[in-house]
Amino acid sequence: MRGHLGLFVTSTEWAVLVEESGKNYAVELVDRQLKIKGLGVFNPLQTLSEVPVGGRVVVGQKELLRLPPRLPELSKSMVRRAQTIGSKDAGFLVARLGLGPNDTVLEAGVGSAGLSLYVQRALGASGVHL
Repeated sequence: MRGHLGLFVTSTEWAVLVEESGKNYAVELVDRQLKIKGLGVFNPLQTLSEVPVGGRVVVGQKELLRLPPRLPELSKSMVRRAQTIGSKDAGFLVARLGLGPNDTVLEAGVGSAGLSLYVQRALGASGVHL
C-alpha cells in the first residue's frame, strides 16, 4: 500500500483484490497507471470502477475477487518487511493500552503502518490519531 490512508478507508477510494490462492492486494482507486507487484500495470479506477464489491475482475492473467477494504484484508495486503506488527501483537497493544473512542494517540514510526491500522480502528471517528 503506497498511497495515503485517510481517516477512513472506503470502497470508493480503495479496493482489496484477492487471488484464488488467498493472496491480497490493496489497490488505491486512482485514475493513472500503477504498477502493482504480482498484478502488473493497470489503471485501477478504469479497471475497477464498474466492478461491485463481491464481483470478479480479470487483471493481467489473474481472476480476482473484489472485497471491501476492511481491517483483515488491509492487514493481509501489507508489504511485509523485516519486522511488522501483526494482529496478535496489535490486539495486545490496543487492549493493554485501553485504546478506544475519544482517545488521542501520538504514534511515531517508519514501518509498514501495521499498528496504525489497528489503532485507528480502535479510536474510530471520535479519536485522534497523530
